[in-house]
Amino acid sequence: PTWYFCKYCRRMEQRELDIAGAIKCPDPIHAQRGIKQPNMFQVPYVVMCRKGHLDDFPWREWAHRSVNPSCQGVLRFAPSGNANPQSTRVYCDLCKSSRNLEFISKDNNDGRTYLSTNLEKGETYFCTGNRPWLGAGRLAQENCNEDVRGSFRGSSNLYFSLICVL
Repeated sequence: PTWYFCKYCRRMEQRELDIAGAIKCPDPIHAQRGIKQPNMFQVPYVVMCRKGHLDDFPWREWAHRSVNPSCQGVLRFAPSGNANPQSTRVYCDLCKSSRNLEFISKDNNDGRTYLSTNLEKGETYFCTGNRPWLGAGRLAQENCNEDVRGSFRGSSNLYFSLICVL
């Protein structure tokens, strides 16, 4: 994931995929408290589709309930401390929008995913076709029209290899 969060102030920041070294939290609250900037940690959620694409969870879109949010406020990640995403929230400092992660890995009764069909009422959020293991460039992304589903980034359902028998 390219999204990180501070476990002290909960601030979220997005960085490049190929960043090296520790990412320090830029929130001024740490300096006001006389504390050295703490390290940030990768968020534990990603999205995936049936075609094998993998991408960052749409944090800004999810918090604002919009496929194209206009608010660029600082996001905060409030994990629940357990494996249950329903009590984990993402919220915006600027506009005060917030949302929990309940049902992000579920299917609707119609076979579509909850995340793709409930990000914004009346809109569908499709897979970006991202393939981060190919690095940057034109091969790292392809067209995709699949629904996405949320997953823990270290979850065993995130990757199933395709084995060909000759």
